[in-house]
Amino acid sequence: MKNIVWVILGILVLAVILFVMKKDDSQRGEAGPQMSNQNEGEVPVKMDKVFIDETGQELKVESTLKSAKLSFSAIGNVTLSGNPTASGVEYKSADGELVFWDRGTSGTLSQNGTVIFQGSLQENSSN
Repeated sequence: MKNIVWVILGILVLAVILFVMKKDDSQRGEAGPQMSNQNEGEVPVKMDKVFIDETGQELKVESTLKSAKLSFSAIGNVTLSGNPTASGVEYKSADGELVFWDRGTSGTLSQNGTVIFQGSLQENSSN
């Protein structure tokens, strides 16, 4: 009977210790790991890329996950807003007329739903 009392008492002491530790962590704001796309004050990663299509045309891109500056002969220089997805980053103009997909090693630019550029990443053009 004495052993059962000691086991129960030990479990209660352990439960109280765990409860106090958990409460202390939450008061300090240490509720566990938190995911964030960007920490406050952190500079977004900028990528400079050049895509080339089969005719030799170049599409130059300066981008972060939030925006991209494109330079292409058919449209000039434009800035598009970014939306990261599982398959790459989709950049769109405010009116949706221009859409650029950056899938890492390939890029596709569409205007009003028509593909006007489809190319591959030029060697030695990242960062």
